[in-house]
Amino acid sequence: GQFAIQLDAKSLTSDTIVIKGIKVAEAHLNVLQDGNRNNLQMLLANLQQGEQPGESAPAEDSGEGKLLIIDRLTFSGIGASVSVPDLEEQREVELPPIDVTGIGRDTNGATAAQVAEQVLQPLLEAAIASAAAQAVRDRASEKVDEAVGGFLKKLGGNRKDGE
Repeated sequence: GQFAIQLDAKSLTSDTIVIKGIKVAEAHLNVLQDGNRNNLQMLLANLQQGEQPGESAPAEDSGEGKLLIIDRLTFSGIGASVSVPDLEEQREVELPPIDVTGIGRDTNGATAAQVAEQVLQPLLEAAIASAAAQAVRDRASEKVDEAVGGFLKKLGGNRKDGE
């Protein structure tokens, strides 16, 4: 995998760190679906446990941590394993390029949990959508193969000996 980050060095001593760009390439994501939840949703829930409802930026006033602004985050060449053990399904998929801009920009900074949500959500959506699309293609291909096989069998059954 590849990872590159471009920081605004002046922001490192302020309450809000500004990241001009992050590029992630050729990485792999594992999504394990368990009922209605998956491992990435559980990770987000754990990150958000420290934040109280309605609390959007506790770090600025309390000094508990820094806020972040990420102007541009890009993912390319990301592969994903999407597993649904209940259905005995596993799909290896390639995600489309993902470009997220302005994380924390409108609110003058975001907490780590807010950033994680804005980063993981598009990845999760792309992984699930890609796996679902692949499953539909696989099922459709199976049905076409069955139909063609049945059709060929009927054609073969209608032939008379000697023809």
